[in-house]
Amino acid sequence: MNYYFDVLKKYVVFSGRATRKEYWMFFLFNVIVSIVLSLVDTFLGTHIVIQIYTLAILLPSLTVLSRRLHDTGRSAWWILIGLVPFIGGFVLIIFAILDSQTGTNKYGDNPKGNTYVSQKANVVLIVILVIVAVALMMVAVSAAGLKHILDNTRSTEGSSVTK
Repeated sequence: MNYYFDVLKKYVVFSGRATRKEYWMFFLFNVIVSIVLSLVDTFLGTHIVIQIYTLAILLPSLTVLSRRLHDTGRSAWWILIGLVPFIGGFVLIIFAILDSQTGTNKYGDNPKGNTYVSQKANVVLIVILVIVAVALMMVAVSAAGLKHILDNTRSTEGSSVTK
């Protein structure tokens, strides 16, 4: 929970670096808060609470992503690739998963110290992410196909009613 509040305290700090743990803990807490607020909105019959939260958290989300990209040695301008449908978000997720650039880079010192992680670990993470993404796409396509089949079955049953 401290990671969440640390990011909120740095809500306008685009400089520096953010570790994977800082980014993903903020992301996780953000998802949990969003789910709770969505349930509150459902109970109230509105959508205003989650919309206010989304607007309030937009700038801190951009700043922590910016610092996370800096930690991997990339410019914050890479955030704009997220505007490319599907692929852009996928690329940003991969960048957020990659480990910190070792040592000091042009964005500052490594917040984890001078640790070395082999590129194999990054490749393994990316391969796992690709496998999960492909599996999710297959599930989505299967669900869409099943829905189409069920819709056709229902419409066929409805038209075969005898008078």
